[in-house]
Amino acid sequence: METRPLGATGHESSILTYGSIVLDYVEQDKANQMVENALDAGVNHFDVAPTYGDAEVKLAPKLQE
Repeated sequence: METRPLGATGHESSILTYGSIVLDYVEQDKANQMVENALDAGVNHFDVAPTYGDAEVKLAPKLQE
C-alpha cells in the first residue's frame, strides 16, 4: 500500500483510510477478519469516532496483536 507523510508527525499513513463505523454492526469474529484483511492490504490509518458505537472496542483486538 502506498503511504504518505501525515503532516509533521513523522508517521507514514496509508493512502486509504479504513472507516470503522461498519464494525459496530458485525460480530467480533467478523470484525477481526475485516480488520485483519485491511492490515494485510497495508492499511494503517483507521477512522473512529464516538458516534461509531462499539467500533473502537471491536477494532482493538487486531491492533493489539
